[in-house]
Amino acid sequence: MKRLLIVGCRGMLGSDLMTWKWKNWEVRGVDVDELDITQRDAVHRFIRDLHPKTIINAAAYTRVDDCEKEEALARRINALGPKYLAEGAKEIGAHLIHISTDYVFDGTRKEPYSEWDLPNPINAYGRTKLWGEQMVQQVGGEWTLVRTQWLYGTQGPNFVEKMISLARERPTLNVVNDQTGCPTCTVDLVRQLVLLAEERLLGLVHASSMGCCTWYEFAKSIFLGLKWEHVDLKPIDSSDLALPAKRPIHSVLENGHLSATGLDIMPSWQDGLLAHLKRETTFGSDTKEP
Repeated sequence: MKRLLIVGCRGMLGSDLMTWKWKNWEVRGVDVDELDITQRDAVHRFIRDLHPKTIINAAAYTRVDDCEKEEALARRINALGPKYLAEGAKEIGAHLIHISTDYVFDGTRKEPYSEWDLPNPINAYGRTKLWGEQMVQQVGGEWTLVRTQWLYGTQGPNFVEKMISLARERPTLNVVNDQTGCPTCTVDLVRQLVLLAEERLLGLVHASSMGCCTWYEFAKSIFLGLKWEHVDLKPIDSSDLALPAKRPIHSVLENGHLSATGLDIMPSWQDGLLAHLKRETTFGSDTKEP
């Protein structure tokens, strides 16, 4: 039985990793109350004692706007944490799968970003995540860096949950229509991560759903899938929100490495969303029209 360590097990992605039915894997999950990844000695000791075959790091400081004022904290979690995990993994010969983001890119391209394009983050969150990638690569060993984007799922705050909640409170919703990306359901990403763990594919990997849309188009599809015809959506520009952190305008990812190796199993973002909404209805979540 192979041993798997999931770091950040109570987050949105980590929760789905924990509930997945892993075949031939003994799964151990930890979160910050048990293992603070910013503490180097504790991380090394924990990994040495558990001796997992594979580690998936789903822990991160992801509050994009808060990163602007708490960059030092974000740097410890998003950069030094992955470094310490990589060191611990290398020491015992474990495979580290580290989750990163499309925000390492500036979003100025009209074409999708491949793994071979140079990063150029435009906010503190993107910078700290890029430093995390660089730290893992510098440590060496067996690692896989997985960039994904626009994640949503059943656990934790996310865009789908926010839209549904706001639609119950307001007659009209203003949604950004000048940022383009790939909405990706955590369940679909988990399936891809399972395959990466099984195949032990190393290197830099983009793993997001196929196709792209704006946040406004994504919101329209959410309510279309729910058959909530009453929701009035208004498209706005990013500048109308005056948020502390700049966002990439076009940060669509291309799953080039996965496609080249025949391991890309990510669905279209439309299919991923419909499956998510169906699961939510099936398992009793409150997605009925108000």
